[in-house]
Amino acid sequence: HRVLVTGNTIDSVTQGMNLYGDSITVSDNVITRASSYGIYVSSNSYNPLPYGIVQRNRIFMIGSSGQALEWYNGDLASEGNYYGGTFRGAYVYNSSGVTRTVSLLGDTLLADSALSSRALFITGPWNASVRRNHIQGGEYGLLGDGATTLTLDSNVVTGSSVYGAQVGGSAAYTVTGRWNNFKDNAGSGLLVYGGASGTVTDGRFVGNAGYGVVAGSGTTVDATSNWWGSANGPGGGVADSVSGPGTVNWTPPLGSDPLGTTVPTTPPLALAVPDLWRTPLVRRSGVQSAPSEPDVVQPTMTRERMMALRAEHREAARKRGLEHRAEAERRRQEHRPQR
Repeated sequence: HRVLVTGNTIDSVTQGMNLYGDSITVSDNVITRASSYGIYVSSNSYNPLPYGIVQRNRIFMIGSSGQALEWYNGDLASEGNYYGGTFRGAYVYNSSGVTRTVSLLGDTLLADSALSSRALFITGPWNASVRRNHIQGGEYGLLGDGATTLTLDSNVVTGSSVYGAQVGGSAAYTVTGRWNNFKDNAGSGLLVYGGASGTVTDGRFVGNAGYGVVAGSGTTVDATSNWWGSANGPGGGVADSVSGPGTVNWTPPLGSDPLGTTVPTTPPLALAVPDLWRTPLVRRSGVQSAPSEPDVVQPTMTRERMMALRAEHREAARKRGLEHRAEAERRRQEHRPQR
């Protein structure tokens, strides 16, 4: 089953979209004042592992449990979206027992730091790529666990109350990151824990109230070639520091701040959502203006590539249909009465 949802405006609902299918494309929609979730995609007995493209959507949640995107089990390519969540910006969950692929590129993911929330939550066995995103707010900006391979490149992670990113949980978890900007988190920047493998280099950890990088028990983090706020490296009362009980290898540090060269700056996204979309719908006189357009990194998924992917999925669906018809005919012949 192929599902295409594009160009819609949806306002003041509990659930914006609830979708099932083998191949799902959701693009260029605006969902405002949704209280439960904006886009929900799950598997069922007919579509156990959906594949999806989610592009250029703007989602603004309200209430204490709003999740802008909730995605279960299938491969996902998410590009250029504004996930204005309250409880979660995006929740990506895999219980299929099969390692799937998820890519988030150029997305803005927000959560309310006053809630027990996550701007981005990736759990289960994934090959996950998180690149060039703005991740802001929540208790945890990014929370990742399970047997996941995580690539974390060129992101801005800011404004969380506990950790900008907490990843790991087991030796099966691997995180590799470059050119990230962990800044101004009310807690610490990055925690790698549970014996996971962590390599995070060529970035910056600046202005985090706790620590820049924390290694949990039994965990070693390669945090070399980062900027900590001082050419001398972490600590010293002038730079973000590092902490255990695990080991953080930080030497040599970067000698100058890479901000604006290899490491992205923070775009002015926090004020891009007017208060209108954070409050319940009430009757108002006059014309209501639409929310201002948030800055997002332009996606690299071209129309030609999308059409090629759709063609691949159509061909796969055609082959499955032929197989199902052949199997049905075989069973019909087996049960055909003998004369």
